[in-house]
Amino acid sequence: IDLEDMGINTYSSFGDYVSDARKAIQSDDSKYKEIAGNVIKEYETKVKGEAVASRAAISGARSTKMHEAANKSADFLGVWKVGDSHVDDIGKEVSSDDRAYNLMSKDDFEEGYESWADEKDKMVVDEDDKKTKE
Repeated sequence: IDLEDMGINTYSSFGDYVSDARKAIQSDDSKYKEIAGNVIKEYETKVKGEAVASRAAISGARSTKMHEAANKSADFLGVWKVGDSHVDDIGKEVSSDDRAYNLMSKDDFEEGYESWADEKDKMVVDEDDKKTKE
């Protein structure tokens, strides 16, 4: 059976089909508009929903692995930069008692860094004052 001879298009991906369905909605033929609208609704509720859920699951699994790696490497001094979504995931899933490292958001880190830098600058100024007074 040749589907194209029957007027049925074959597509390499469902996304291509949805793209053509969107074009059909803009046509003047009400039959095509209704069919295309139903296809798009189906795509948006099922396919996109599964993709979003899949991305969330993958991100959560990555957060878990990041936590495990950080716990194993807690004896090494350093800073790991991860996205705030991973910080949120780890913060929700792992209590601070079960973490052998400090976990903080980008904003908290930057605030702490600025405070540290200000204190460091004051110490340098104080040292310079001592030298000029001597």
